[in-house]
Amino acid sequence: MLTVSRLVFILLISSKMSKFVKKLTQYLPQYSDVFGLKIFADSSVPKHKLEHTANVLYQYLDNDEDGKIDNAKVLK
Repeated sequence: MLTVSRLVFILLISSKMSKFVKKLTQYLPQYSDVFGLKIFADSSVPKHKLEHTANVLYQYLDNDEDGKIDNAKVLK
């Protein structure tokens, strides 16, 4: 049987949602930012797992590694 004990969310957060982010971090205290996408995780997620998730997302969005999103439509 598979049980999910760790939680990670990836959200596109606008600057107008700062109250939401502040409230969300009460429940998901770990977070990272990749090109404006916020990745949230609960406290049971090891930091290296959150960093790995952010790295994979970064590589997906910037595959040619020039520091820019390869296809801006992905974030729209």
